[in-house]
Amino acid sequence: MLTYMKRLFISRKVAPESVFHSLAAQFPELEIQGESLLEFSPIAFDAVPDADWIFFTSSNAVRFFFSRAGALQTGFPENVRWAALGEGTAQTLASFGKEPDFTGNGHPDHAGPAFAAQCIGQRVLFPQAEQSRKSIHPYLGPKTMIMDLTVYANRIRPSFCIPESDLLILTSPMNAKAFFSVYPVKAHQRVIAIGESTRKELIRLGVHQVFLPAKPSESALAQLAWDLLNQSIAAT
Repeated sequence: MLTYMKRLFISRKVAPESVFHSLAAQFPELEIQGESLLEFSPIAFDAVPDADWIFFTSSNAVRFFFSRAGALQTGFPENVRWAALGEGTAQTLASFGKEPDFTGNGHPDHAGPAFAAQCIGQRVLFPQAEQSRKSIHPYLGPKTMIMDLTVYANRIRPSFCIPESDLLILTSPMNAKAFFSVYPVKAHQRVIAIGESTRKELIRLGVHQVFLPAKPSESALAQLAWDLLNQSIAAT
């Protein structure tokens, strides 16, 4: 039996324009806490390798890449094309003036094969985290040249304090690992994973029931949270 949910935690900062604020407006007793359980720091690189494609799997990779690339003032490879794993990353890329030539649906098992069909025999650069899962790499064939460029470090924060929450939204495998290395899952909690890789990590960590949104976007996460909140009210 569900209990009425009064506290929601999401492992990322909730921006002022976030759709999660509409949840708080619709559920007056709901408290929302959003913070990343990771810390990030830039890793310098000296040049942008010559490539046909530059593929980003996260918004953080976009931000750290352009921060350093802008400081280098060396420009980008001629006629380079831009790619993003999902819509959120594509929007961040567009905010730097680069409209993606390829945008996946956020899931590597779908985006990987779709992108692989477009880059056969070409050079693909992946700006990425120090602990990247390289989720697209396995889908690229032997004729495609893969180049990795580490642009930032991502590590679990040494300490954090999260009040016990009824609804948990984990936005990456590392955030999931961070949370459940400190707090055990409680029977009344409902856990949402942003995507398949995070779901798999949660299952590995012993969370047996994991909810997935229709797609790995903030709006889809908020919709799923809305549904679970309404279910909890109906069950009381």
